[in-house]
Amino acid sequence: MGSTKHQTTTSFGFTENTRAARRELVKQTRAALKQRAEAKKADNNDDEYGLPKQAWSAGGQNRPRSLRGTRPLTVKGIPTTAHTAATAYPYVAGPSLGPEGVYIGRDLNGGGAFTFDPWELYKRGVISGMSMMLFGQIGTGKSTLAKSLAVRQVLIGRKLAVPSDKKGEWTKVIHALGGVVIQVGPGARNRLNPLDEGHRPVQNPKGEPMGDDEWAMIVRTRRMAILGTLVKILIGNHDMDSEQRYALSLGLDRAVNAAARRGREVVIPDVIHELAEASETERKDEVRKAVDDG
Repeated sequence: MGSTKHQTTTSFGFTENTRAARRELVKQTRAALKQRAEAKKADNNDDEYGLPKQAWSAGGQNRPRSLRGTRPLTVKGIPTTAHTAATAYPYVAGPSLGPEGVYIGRDLNGGGAFTFDPWELYKRGVISGMSMMLFGQIGTGKSTLAKSLAVRQVLIGRKLAVPSDKKGEWTKVIHALGGVVIQVGPGARNRLNPLDEGHRPVQNPKGEPMGDDEWAMIVRTRRMAILGTLVKILIGNHDMDSEQRYALSLGLDRAVNAAARRGREVVIPDVIHELAEASETERKDEVRKAVDDG
């Protein structure tokens, strides 16, 4: 006897969960939302006077990038090269040195006048030294700038000294400023005196009045240092021994006294003459040996 199998299907009221059913549900939902939006837009188009109503609030349309709300604004940098940045941002001015000083020319960085005064900059602490160097190719105006700066500094009370003028271009400048040109060299009449005592300051390094004895000691120390350097070069760059130092000191003191009696400054030939005289009169053996060794 054969048996027949029966399949029973129980329905709980759920929609069949198939891909076609899901697509149909999404389609119906979108259509309903679109119809609702159109109906709402039609109701809000005109007010009682026939004028269109405001579409959004005072802050504009509420969109993710409309900058509404408390969301912070993020600014991202733009990576670029130095050449591109200099071309894209040409209106950048450099720092100014201030109006104090002499006029040099036009400031090419920020416009206006460019002034320069190393004394004022040193006083303000902008620079730590008074030295300056000029760089540039041939024909770019280095010499003209140096002469202009020097002349204008003199006109406001600065002092000018040119230690060397190989090209002879500063001679006219010095004459135009009323200065004195001193030429030294083979065949010239002028001579440099390394033993000249120089300008005597009013105060000593401690800020006290400069006394005669203190000034005489300073001058003697300078002269001994200069003579010691010359002797060191002549004897082969060796340090002097005690006998040579004694002879040099004795010759310097005798030369200073002899020059003072003649009413003039001591010069190196005076020291040489007194060394020769001292080798025959005072402590003959020590001085003569030191002079002969030197």
